[in-house]
Amino acid sequence: MRPAVRFTLAWAAATFTTLFYSEFLFWNEGPVAALAAGDGAAIALYLAFYALGALALAAALSRAGGIGVAGWPAWILAGAIYGWVIEAAVVPASYEDPPGSFFWTALGWHVPVDILWGVWISPVLLARARLLVAALACAGTGIVWGGWTTWIWVDTVPTLAGFTRHTLLAAPFGILGLWGMARLGDAFALPSRWLRGVILVLIAVLFALTGSAMPFWALALAALMAVTWIAIPPRAYEGRTDPVHLSPARYALPFLVPAFAVATYAACLSTGWSLPLGTTVKALTVVAVAAWLAALLRGFTYR
Repeated sequence: MRPAVRFTLAWAAATFTTLFYSEFLFWNEGPVAALAAGDGAAIALYLAFYALGALALAAALSRAGGIGVAGWPAWILAGAIYGWVIEAAVVPASYEDPPGSFFWTALGWHVPVDILWGVWISPVLLARARLLVAALACAGTGIVWGGWTTWIWVDTVPTLAGFTRHTLLAAPFGILGLWGMARLGDAFALPSRWLRGVILVLIAVLFALTGSAMPFWALALAALMAVTWIAIPPRAYEGRTDPVHLSPARYALPFLVPAFAVATYAACLSTGWSLPLGTTVKALTVVAVAAWLAALLRGFTYR
């Protein structure tokens, strides 16, 4: 398989993965409604948004030597770049209540959930861990999905049938993304500095347009992004490995995700348990910011 084809497939897998975790598992009302209505144009637009975010992630990870050799600081820093691209360059969510909105959801959700778990850890577990561990990882994703969805109960409570239908529509994005990243994750790289530069210029233009109404905060966030990019430990790109071959059992494991999501949501409905949203958001944000600061320190002191 040609390198360009492998990269394109890996890029598509990363796009599907991040869209799934950012919008469908998170239960963002607009994308969920578009999915339920079968609005192909809207879904295509969301895919384009996350394709841009995935390119930014690939560029940042490639600065660290590629997805196969990047250490935890590079993953956290690259995840922060991705999160700010999605929440500040694509949409102006980071400017809703700055500076606090700089960190939720860009760091608090996107870094640990989309990137560390969705793009990095769960594909590695599916491809290389023992079958039981990989199965537990998929089941755990489903449990989190079902439990997290209760955060919307303050406004509306989806029926079990409605949530089940949502999982059936949304799960293919996550499953295809997980298969793709497990098999071709090492091809998700942009070793060319020229290509990385083009992507950064494109992001800068979008960033300027989106933040033009709040120039002070846009400049402040741009400074955070620049420091984060510089802190990524630069390493020579080490090339791509061959695709990972998954057994039929490993191809089947991701279907545990929607199954456990529905079971968990049914348990929440029957017991009345719902996520303590405020506490959970604060905890995710504090941990993510602390991890980002630790990655910055590590990036600047260990080179």
